[in-house]
Amino acid sequence: MVDQGHAVMRLRPVDPAEHGRAVPLSSCVCAGDKPVRATRRPPPRTRWSAIAPAARGTSAPRGRRSRSELEWLVEYDGVTVRRAHTTTIDVRHRSAGFVAARRHRAPPLFQKVSRDREARGAGPVPTGVLRTTPHRRPGQSLTGPTAAAYSRIRKLTMHIGFAGPVDLATLRSHLPEGVPAVYAFPYTGWLVRTWLEQGHRVTVYALSAELSECRVYGDGDPLRIVAVPQRHRARHRARDFFLFERRGLARAMREHPADVISAHWTYEFALAATDTGLPSCVTAHDAPLRAAWEMRSAFRWMRHSLALPAVHRATTLSAVSPYTVRHLRRCLGVRRHVEVIPNGVLLDSLPRAGAPRHHGEPVFASALQGWGRLKNGIGLLQAFRQVRDRLPAARLLMCGAGFGPGGPAENWAVGKGLHRGVEFAGPTAHPLLLQRLAREADVLVHPSRAENLPLTILEAMAVGVPVVAGGRSGGVPWVLDDGRAGVLTDVEDPAVLASDMTELFRDHERRVLLAERARKRVEGSFRLQDVARAYVDWFRTAC
Repeated sequence: MVDQGHAVMRLRPVDPAEHGRAVPLSSCVCAGDKPVRATRRPPPRTRWSAIAPAARGTSAPRGRRSRSELEWLVEYDGVTVRRAHTTTIDVRHRSAGFVAARRHRAPPLFQKVSRDREARGAGPVPTGVLRTTPHRRPGQSLTGPTAAAYSRIRKLTMHIGFAGPVDLATLRSHLPEGVPAVYAFPYTGWLVRTWLEQGHRVTVYALSAELSECRVYGDGDPLRIVAVPQRHRARHRARDFFLFERRGLARAMREHPADVISAHWTYEFALAATDTGLPSCVTAHDAPLRAAWEMRSAFRWMRHSLALPAVHRATTLSAVSPYTVRHLRRCLGVRRHVEVIPNGVLLDSLPRAGAPRHHGEPVFASALQGWGRLKNGIGLLQAFRQVRDRLPAARLLMCGAGFGPGGPAENWAVGKGLHRGVEFAGPTAHPLLLQRLAREADVLVHPSRAENLPLTILEAMAVGVPVVAGGRSGGVPWVLDDGRAGVLTDVEDPAVLASDMTELFRDHERRVLLAERARKRVEGSFRLQDVARAYVDWFRTAC
């Protein structure tokens, strides 16, 4: 028998004619009253398949041992789920007259599912069938259209532990009052919200500078926030390589475990997840050494050095673009498989730009987070001066940290005489930024020297604004489909950048074509709902 947590299955020899084929289960013990069909596709040297428990008197070979990699195919309510994992099978004789096999450690996923189902009186789960939603009350009988609808909406779910910067504003409807401000990033909040909408339970492990001790908010059905104290000063955090924060996060993850820990960015959150001993899936959102080189600060070098142990200790790795994968391999020595799961956008929540204008005041826009070498705001201001020589009515809208009134960008531009026609809008609320982009901008210009998967470009593509960006700026060419969904240019040369900006505005037909291609590119590859499902599929197969 195979023990999957609390679920036990008997092994029998496989007939050579059945190798790699589904084995029908005539005596199936199932979750609730739904039949479950489980098969095992064994490697060439393994001659075992798993079937549901039968009578104890059934005979089987005795004393045989086998080690193999198992791949389970589970069919439940018409949904087929693939789950692969490496395990040690110890087949030994028992007095009852059958062969037994036990996994050394059943993953929390199976233990949790079995406990949940036994508590509801539904019995153990024979294989990797996850907890379903909505719940059916014990003894409840559904018939007719209700039963059919219940079967259609039933879906496989899991308990995900999210570790990383997260914006809780998108999750307020699921949270109680009094949750403190935490280390935030907007995109991850939408990712967590999408998981919740797809029926999963999520525990968020976050850092907050407003707390002196760990606090828990929410009951975990469907969302729980575990807030861990964070030191206020960056230099104090970097001095010991975030040791205080990492210990607090690891302790919180052990006390409030999930089926899998999804850690985002390869720094303090990822190292804490790898220290817990729980399955840890680490996602690299940037190229650590390239970012540290471009930013050129001691804090960045110390923080980004955490990526080296994190990527090698994680259970499994993913990255947001092929460029990030190449960086992990070339610069950090990663040799194992790295899954590519991009960032995504919620298309239904974004405004749509109107048809590109033939004439009028040209408006170029940019949204950059930080005034410095990496984002190359200086190069954009220098290029825009040349654009105004050809299009005197042109206007440049600059949004983001460091680009506000009286900020470093405006002060530098005034000193160089490059401020004419430039609106320094600064940090702008995300909904307002998207509205202004859709309503005013003719072209989005992204002059950054290095990006992995820029959300600003993705959102502009989804809104319908054509994009000009760097042809050698990391993952940008991949996002723009090698120039088929946007203009790739040399952001290091202001003259080339200015020429491409001017030509794109003057070519109305090209702007229409690029906007259509960009929208289709986002719909096909960067929908947030598809990205969230890709993460869950990755969790199930990798851990």
